[in-house]
Amino acid sequence: VRMTNAWSGGPAVARQFQVAFDAVYEAQAGRTGEALRGLTLALEQEAIEPLWTDLIVQRARIQMSIDRPQQAAEDWGRVVQARPRWAYGYEMRAWSWNSCASRAVLDDEEFRRLMDLVIEDLSQALELASDRPLALKRRARALERRAWKEWPLPRDARPFLERAIEDLDEALKADPRDADALAERGYTRAQLGKAIERHREDPTPAWDAALADYGAVLRIDPGNSYALYARGRLLAALGRFDEAIRDLESCLAAGPGNEIAEQELASARALRDVPWGRDLVLADHTNDRYDYQGGRAAYERILAQVTPEQERIPELRDSLASAHYDLACTYSLLAVGKDGPQASPRPVTEVEAAEWRDRAFERLRSAVALGWHSVDHALKDRDLVPLHDDPRWQGAIEELKKAAAEGK
Repeated sequence: VRMTNAWSGGPAVARQFQVAFDAVYEAQAGRTGEALRGLTLALEQEAIEPLWTDLIVQRARIQMSIDRPQQAAEDWGRVVQARPRWAYGYEMRAWSWNSCASRAVLDDEEFRRLMDLVIEDLSQALELASDRPLALKRRARALERRAWKEWPLPRDARPFLERAIEDLDEALKADPRDADALAERGYTRAQLGKAIERHREDPTPAWDAALADYGAVLRIDPGNSYALYARGRLLAALGRFDEAIRDLESCLAAGPGNEIAEQELASARALRDVPWGRDLVLADHTNDRYDYQGGRAAYERILAQVTPEQERIPELRDSLASAHYDLACTYSLLAVGKDGPQASPRPVTEVEAAEWRDRAFERLRSAVALGWHSVDHALKDRDLVPLHDDPRWQGAIEELKKAAAEGK
């Protein structure tokens, strides 16, 4: 019908429509470069203005298929200007912004800006959506992602996680047995527990609610491997190793070959079998509450019990490396008279400061030796800033980079 209408508009209209038609054909044949050139040429012509939006949609889809999300987002922006009541256009622009936010080179500020655009578009799509529960779940996922880009969970994550839970609560009103929404809410509540912990409040209700959600999923689908894995991981983080091991074993029985679940299971078994295992995970929670003095005392007591043989157990090395790293951060802050990242500094003598810095570098070396190789994290970690003007800092970073490159 459109070809007939184009020919009735005269030869100029027909020629330009043929350019667009050929471009779409090239896209279907997988020749995306030719398709983009043809669509761009066609879109420059006023003669096919009635078909403009359809062609923009086609070009935006091609942009996404060849990993050009910024250009796709710009095209979807043109689409929603032309069709402001089309929920799909907002959803696709949100998807494009989300892909932009997935680029590893982004700094935190740019990541948050892009995720705010994702949430804004999904909120607009939600107002127009015919399938409201699905739109709510999509926005909830974006809110979860906005809450944090990487560990550690930032202190401003809490309101985004709470909004995500509200969206999932509403979605579940339509179908209380929606296993995907229940699992998503369980994950979000587990993250909320971490955020609450960082506000020095009791995270137990959030974690209990997360466990309840995973339990609800498993009553609907007893073999749900994700719910088994997520519940097992949370139980292990709470020091409930026997329960965690049962869930992780069931997860692997339901879906053999899950390497991450295998690693979690091996870690839970190893921590269960050493006398200080539960104390170590509880010390992690003390540290996460910014109780650095409490965490320091616990870590020092636990690490004094660790034998050389236990340090060589592969399944324990990550946990021990993290403990040494956290101690390095605490000692670094103590070198400038701070008992935690939010604490006001108190006077320290040069001798005290030097001693704390010595201990910080010692713990940092121990962390690296045990496998702690996150160079970017160390460079960004504000807790380690007091060490940056120490002549040993650059050498420590070079040592960390070398270990990371060698994969030790």
